Amino acid sequence: MQSSGPLSQPQLTVISGEKQSYRQTYSKNKSIREKVQEAGTRALDWALPRNPVTLRREFHFIPSSLINLIGKSQYNSLCPLHKTVEREDAALVKKVGKELAENADGNFDYAFRLKESDVVNAFCLPGGKTCITTGLLKKIDEKIAKEGNKHRDPAQAKADMIAAVMGHEIAHACAHHGRSRIEFGLMLAAVGSVLSYALGYFFRERAASQAEERLKKTNPYATRTEIEIEKSKARAEAGALVKIIDFFAIGIIYELGKKIAACKFSQSHEHQSDIIGMLYAKKAGYNPEAGIWVQELLGDYAKEQGAKHEGAAKYFSSHPPSKERIAKCREFLKLQKEAEITKAEEKAVRKLAAAC
Repeated sequence: MQSSGPLSQPQLTVISGEKQSYRQTYSKNKSIREKVQEAGTRALDWALPRNPVTLRREFHFIPSSLINLIGKSQYNSLCPLHKTVEREDAALVKKVGKELAENADGNFDYAFRLKESDVVNAFCLPGGKTCITTGLLKKIDEKIAKEGNKHRDPAQAKADMIAAVMGHEIAHACAHHGRSRIEFGLMLAAVGSVLSYALGYFFRERAASQAEERLKKTNPYATRTEIEIEKSKARAEAGALVKIIDFFAIGIIYELGKKIAACKFSQSHEHQSDIIGMLYAKKAGYNPEAGIWVQELLGDYAKEQGAKHEGAAKYFSSHPPSKERIAKCREFLKLQKEAEITKAEEKAVRKLAAAC
């Protein structure tokens, strides 16, 4: 009985040692797994980075630094300094732009200019170079004056509408829409070239094969040289047919499909920018409902210009109809229940934008 005490102690030590060894092995394996997962995540982020606006993974083959450089180089030609305005409205544009930039997703070297122009327009080039025209501010002033008592503070309403416009344009830059459109256009052009070559090759080789069969029937003893000459003639004669097919299949049908696809792609970007622009505006302290006011303004202006965005015409427009844009803006407002946007609400907003 006395010997059982001393014998049990080593046995407990062995069990304790096995547990410690297991824990060390598990900890080591866990560390290796974490490192592998981290390396995998980094590789995935490099190959398919997340869009900072929608948080979806996207494939890009043009570096963002190159696109931003292109935007910077085009800024002075599209919004030259000698045509910019430096007055009270310009100060307001810069103030609103700075506040939006502080709440936006893009880490750009922003610039904000007010351009003297009757054209109703605003844009933000890749890299954050932003411009709004006096023509658009005039339309904003006219709308506020026309609606009278709807806006208790006309000056604040103007700032809210400028924030809606510029937030929308900044969202384009933050979501890399310019780069996506360029890449989409290049891919469509590549598909068109491949399709054109494939059709040409098919019909030429088909004509050459038929010519060879005919020659062998009429002249079973034709030499390889004679056969190749006959096939070359058939390929050349098929060239005219290939041009006709290429004209209709590529020049008309494919180009039509490409136009519709490009417009659908662009319309999706517009909806995203409407929603995210309102998000930036609210985070900067502006009334996001102004996004709807801006769409009403642009809808009325489009009617004045005779633009048609209804029926079949909307499939060939780079911008969706104002009614659809207003409906999306209202979806955004339904998600906003607090005075200051919460993380849950922001996540829901980005999900809404990603679904566009």
